[in-house]
Amino acid sequence: MTHPRRIGLLGGTFDPIHIAHLHIAACAMHDLALDEVRFIPAGSPPHKPDRPVSDSSHRWRMLELAVEDIRGFRPDPIDLSGDTPSYTSELLARIRNAHPEDQLWFIIGADSLAEFGTWHQPERILELARLAVATRPGWDVQAAIGSSCLPDLQDRVDAFSSVPLDLSSTLIRERIRDGKPVDWLLPAGVRAYIDQHGLYRMR
Repeated sequence: MTHPRRIGLLGGTFDPIHIAHLHIAACAMHDLALDEVRFIPAGSPPHKPDRPVSDSSHRWRMLELAVEDIRGFRPDPIDLSGDTPSYTSELLARIRNAHPEDQLWFIIGADSLAEFGTWHQPERILELARLAVATRPGWDVQAAIGSSCLPDLQDRVDAFSSVPLDLSSTLIRERIRDGKPVDWLLPAGVRAYIDQHGLYRMR
């Protein structure tokens, strides 16, 4: 008899994936005793309709390069085929159908928890997965839970600790565009791929 796996889900545009993404995933895996973390690149991010996103083939290959040698980290293409906005509730429903017996945690930051009630179908999200929330200075997880109108939120949140890294894909794209160094902010394979294909030079 197989036991249910504990799976963390980290979604994002990953344009490009960087060390803060990997660190958050590693901390969630450690603190919550996860068997694996799946990195799920968004096909058509609903919260970024006005910003061009790099072709999914580039984002997918960079993700593969970033996690290929890390035990328990897996890229998951489940959301890349969609041409319509990808809402978390819909994504989790598809993952739940594929993993009916496993335990799921959707990984977010404490800043995202504060606005979780404004997400599309937040109650449905809580039915499908627990929230793994990365604590951050200046963001009170318990205060965010207490101010929420979602009655089940308290029982569906698991906080974990991480080193706060003030790093974003936007910042990396801007530095590459401006010719500034991004050494040590990206996995070596991802940096080489960006250079090879000339990504972000004209953004």
